Amino acid sequence: MEGVTRVRERVAMSMGISAIRNPGGAIRSLIEQLPSIQESATAQGFATWAQVPENLKSLHLACEGASAEWSRTENQSLENLSISDLLAEIASSQNSVQLSEGAASAEFVIEANVPMMESTLRYLLEWAAESADASSVAVDLVDGSDSLTIGVTVENGSWGEVSLMNIPSGLLGAYLTCFHHGGTLDISSKDGSGIGIKIGLLKEQSNVVEAIHEFDWIERVLTRFENW
Repeated sequence: MEGVTRVRERVAMSMGISAIRNPGGAIRSLIEQLPSIQESATAQGFATWAQVPENLKSLHLACEGASAEWSRTENQSLENLSISDLLAEIASSQNSVQLSEGAASAEFVIEANVPMMESTLRYLLEWAAESADASSVAVDLVDGSDSLTIGVTVENGSWGEVSLMNIPSGLLGAYLTCFHHGGTLDISSKDGSGIGIKIGLLKEQSNVVEAIHEFDWIERVLTRFENW
């Protein structure tokens, strides 16, 4: 099973980004949410095990690109970031992005590495707005006691060309940024009618809990390839 071994090595190497907290959680979420993984019942994307390690080069290259971006801002001190102001600014430059009444009128602030978080939210909303056939991007905010959830509904949008063979470094960087800040990022298809993006962010970085590593997750993810 030389192919399986090479896959494990490629994924493990991609997780070795020391400047970022919980890169494993970010990469795991991205891999499990990719359409090419979710549609594993069909043989789309990979014909044999031998092709998988080569396709995973995309993941490793994306990690290198995201890591390079992080190295420019990793020493940036934590500051307060107005999520509501940032979203309003993004919406003003993207005609298809519409904020809910609550998102537009309330004040939502989190503690973050501001350059990275700003870059991440801009990228995600621009990616959503530019996704194939997207007709509208609706953004809502839900305030919790110690966290904030940004919900994005992309009508008629899709993952486009994104797959395990083609992972944009900006998209991986968004996952890494959210998980570094103790948050989450979930992107899901909505029965062919669009995609949903759910971004969970902690309000204060003192609430970030050290990640609990599940060392068998690579094996569990890779079992999805067994019939390919």
